[in-house]
Amino acid sequence: MPAEIAAEKISLDRFAWLDPERIVINVVSLYREFSGSKEPLNRLALFAGMKKYRGAHAHAHAHAGHSHAKAPR
Repeated sequence: MPAEIAAEKISLDRFAWLDPERIVINVVSLYREFSGSKEPLNRLALFAGMKKYRGAHAHAHAHAGHSHAKAPR
């Protein structure tokens, strides 16, 4: 499975990451380390993947750590 798909499948529900899109670079880095790859990192593709991840998870990130309950007046 490609690293970007693996990153999508990892649930971050239990964690309050400030920048959850960093899971993409972490997974890509682990894939490279485990495979022994010496190829240069495609930074443009990596940042595009991070942007795509952030866009797909923007609502969850924006509301992490708080609920939508209205405050009492």
